[in-house]
Amino acid sequence: MSTYAISDVHGCFDQLRALLDVISPAADDEVWMLGDLIDRGPQSAEALLWATTEAPDNVHFLLGNHEDMAGCVISRDPQGVRLHDGWGLADEDVWSYNGGWETSAQLVERTDVDWRVHVLKPWLRELVPFAPVKVGDTELMLVHAGFDPRAWDKEARFVSEGITDGFAHTKRTDVGCGFGTQWEQDMVWARRGWYDYEGDLPLTTIFGHTPTTYLVRDAELERIWLSSEGKSEASAEHAWWYNIPREIGRVWHGNQRVDIDCGCAYRGRLAALRLDDMEEFYVDGLAE
Repeated sequence: MSTYAISDVHGCFDQLRALLDVISPAADDEVWMLGDLIDRGPQSAEALLWATTEAPDNVHFLLGNHEDMAGCVISRDPQGVRLHDGWGLADEDVWSYNGGWETSAQLVERTDVDWRVHVLKPWLRELVPFAPVKVGDTELMLVHAGFDPRAWDKEARFVSEGITDGFAHTKRTDVGCGFGTQWEQDMVWARRGWYDYEGDLPLTTIFGHTPTTYLVRDAELERIWLSSEGKSEASAEHAWWYNIPREIGRVWHGNQRVDIDCGCAYRGRLAALRLDDMEEFYVDGLAE
């Protein structure tokens, strides 16, 4: 029996199917999807249909910030189309800015209201952003984005309460494993202050959300950019999201942290990590 983790598919369902073919999980293997199954890519509706009706029982899904944003809208509007053109902190604006326009259109075109009301909405509502797992004799923690390190021994607040209107704002006292009281919004949105935290973690943690291309933006990437014609130091700082060399999209290993979001929707790759031995498996992400 093996345990695999995959994160941040972002609507790249063809890539997910190809990656599952690569790892070819057996019936007694476990596959954990660490959130952000949707948005950005061209097949979010197909990914959701698969997750809710076709995925085998050994595939488990965590809440990501994109499911959180979608759930805020869909829980009140089963059509999933109540979006605005403006930018603000209303749920509709946050989701539309982060890929919700495309996902909403795909859902309207490829699904019906009955499925969105009676299947998709409760499925989104039941997702949680974390899961402790035991692989052999080793305990690991899985989470979409991260944790608030200040909350190991006390309650803390890492992400602003007002980032969305309240789909996943639960204060969780059931995380366990020494992680203290954590907020769901922290677990689906955390970035800096989590991955660059220099202290010890209660358990080695596997996460996604932050593309590893950001975390490996090292001297190699800087050299590639600064040696390119017409690229300045400033452009090197900002353009890496969309113009990175694909091979830089690789699993990142930090101090008790392993980031597996390898930028599938940003010309990177989609990764699977076998937790038993930390072997990495890849397929190429979107070309553009």
